[in-house]
Amino acid sequence: MNIRRISEIGNAVTETRVMIYILAFITFVLQIPSFRGEDIINARENYLTGARTDFWGGISTLVYSNVPEYLFRWQIWLAMFQIAMTASGLIKFFKTSPRNRKAQVLTLAVSYLALMFSGQMTRDGLMFSLLVFGYSLLSGGARCAISTKSLLTATLLIILGASFRPWLSLALAPLTYLMLQRSSSKFGKAGICLLLVSTVILPPTLEVVAVKTLELTSSYPEQQVMLMDAAASYCYSNNYSTGIKAREIIRKFSSDQRFENVACQFFRPDTWLSLTKSNNPSSDGMKSDLWLVPAGEENQYREVRNAWLDLITSDPITYLQNKSLFITKLLIGSDSRGLGIASADSIFEIVTALYTAPYDLAISLHLFSLLACILFLALLSLGKSSGRWEVRLDPTVLLILLTILLWTVISSVAYIGSNGRYTYSITILIAVIYTLTSADAKELYRSNE
Repeated sequence: MNIRRISEIGNAVTETRVMIYILAFITFVLQIPSFRGEDIINARENYLTGARTDFWGGISTLVYSNVPEYLFRWQIWLAMFQIAMTASGLIKFFKTSPRNRKAQVLTLAVSYLALMFSGQMTRDGLMFSLLVFGYSLLSGGARCAISTKSLLTATLLIILGASFRPWLSLALAPLTYLMLQRSSSKFGKAGICLLLVSTVILPPTLEVVAVKTLELTSSYPEQQVMLMDAAASYCYSNNYSTGIKAREIIRKFSSDQRFENVACQFFRPDTWLSLTKSNNPSSDGMKSDLWLVPAGEENQYREVRNAWLDLITSDPITYLQNKSLFITKLLIGSDSRGLGIASADSIFEIVTALYTAPYDLAISLHLFSLLACILFLALLSLGKSSGRWEVRLDPTVLLILLTILLWTVISSVAYIGSNGRYTYSITILIAVIYTLTSADAKELYRSNE
């Protein structure tokens, strides 16, 4: 490679880094009015002024209740941190790969999407930013050994990020293994296994420790899953005895004995919250008297849990059928559709809407969904051999597909709804890793050299 080519690559690297910083700044400034987040506000207020329950999770409560509120709203400091972490991670990813103009455009497009999602005021937004930065520390590649300090820091960030959705830590294991395999380090196979086990076991452990340390009252958040399973069995099963058992579970969540007669008119498989309010034409004018078991009501919760376990063990086929339904919802994802430009009034809102339009369009078209991710990977793996088209799945793609499979299956088991943000964190993270660090992407970057 001649000096001129090296200079061109260096200029492209510098230019892209500057563009990522500019995108991060614009993303932050334009979205300042929207940095709110109902769930994270509830998690904070629950600890500072509320009942101090574990409904929003121990790690979430610990983190959000300690974000400073000085000069600005605490959500602005949080958004600044999340976007800065993501931008720094993207810069580190980009640092190790030579670029051509085509790859530069692709990098900026993926960076824009990642920065937009990292600004979300949800647990998923914070988890995503921590994971991006954590995995970026592992992106040195075989030609650039990472230090022990960077390796341990990356592991801690991945553990902390996964702690916001600890039941999904196992799903991240293939992705972590992929990045560890790509990175030269002083750790051998035993060290890699230890790090992998740590990233799987420590997130739920940290969650339990946080709940105990903060002395949070148990509010049984897992009952949301139980209610979702019971409602699906009650409304969709053709097994009469299973329907009766599911009805008994639903009765435990409502003091209105007539609710069982209208429950299925409320129920939508997109979310358990559909049972609590009328959003369907079929339930217009009706009122729902259904809510979760109150915090501290251990006996009532045990009755629900035992009845739920009996529902599963007595008819596992219906349970699996329900999970198959939930998987189809998860693969596509549920999210609001539309472009902000349609409701923009001021110049600032119009500029913001124009900037966020590509992201909003991608959401509307479900381009961040698990299914879209699988289809994109298949398309990128498509090749011609002996005059025939075939999909070639290299080890990188197989590990990514395993991540998607685990994320989908675990999410269906712990299913409470198909909100897109529950899955976008992993699909956009995969887009970042695949585009910026995979062997296939590197071939694309070199194609015009």
